[in-house]
Amino acid sequence: MDCAANLPYATSQFGLAFESRLESAEPHADLGILTAKKSAISSHFINRGELGSRGSADAALGRLFREVERDGSPLSRDVGGIMLEYDIAGRDPQGAPGVFLSPPEFYGHPSSGYTDPDRLSSALAAAGCPKHAGNEDILKAVFAALPPETSVSQGAFFPAREPPIIRLNIAMTESGDPDTLLDSLPWPGPPQPMLGALAEFRDLTPVVRFALDIHAGEISPRLGAEVFQPITPQGPANDAGVWESFIQRIERKGLCVPEKADGLRAWQGSKLIWGPWGRGAEWRVIHHFKFDLNGGNLTVRAYIFLLHQPMA
Repeated sequence: MDCAANLPYATSQFGLAFESRLESAEPHADLGILTAKKSAISSHFINRGELGSRGSADAALGRLFREVERDGSPLSRDVGGIMLEYDIAGRDPQGAPGVFLSPPEFYGHPSSGYTDPDRLSSALAAAGCPKHAGNEDILKAVFAALPPETSVSQGAFFPAREPPIIRLNIAMTESGDPDTLLDSLPWPGPPQPMLGALAEFRDLTPVVRFALDIHAGEISPRLGAEVFQPITPQGPANDAGVWESFIQRIERKGLCVPEKADGLRAWQGSKLIWGPWGRGAEWRVIHHFKFDLNGGNLTVRAYIFLLHQPMA
């Protein structure tokens, strides 16, 4: 709460997301803010952008929200959803948030995504990502390598990281083969440590999205693999019993400290809430986990959501 004191999380009527590293007992998490068109949170960023100086991150973010909301605009056809991520784990947030972009068809089914690199490039440019010939070449190479029924479910730009990075979340269908996808992608690292980890959990989390980071015309050797329960048009199944089995396994393997395992178990649930908008439901769910392979070191992160649903 102290780290997020100056962030506009209170204007999000839809929900928040938290990313926590499970190898550490420290009670730290990064913050994600879910947004929607013509909502209080989008109005906040549009208004802030109008006050920002020309060329600033605030101005770019404000234009992004405004153009996505404008019916018939090129961005309204390229961007259907925006999520913001603030790197606040154990520190005050510095600079602009990371911006995750999804195409409109993603909200028809969460396994859909971008299949055209130019379309994603236009969306990232609107989020403030500067043009870089090397990055454009990598985007085209990644898209050209995607097997059938595979797409980039989200593209993201993190302007405040050193160095600034582009992230591609590459979505497979439930029946897809992670080995084939990693063999196809121009990722520079050895795939076996990640594939071995995924194989041990595939019975619980059959849906995988690989995360590639791009900066300065190169693909980072760091590799992420987000794992989900089966996904329907309404989103991941989120069976609490399945997540209990997943938590037990990562705890036994030393990938999750007991304190975080207990916290994940305690998180899941729901309750009635009352606010200025009336009566609603608050849902606390585990959305997905992410295996992170960096320099031969494998860690796991949890992504937990706090969702609000108005009730009649």
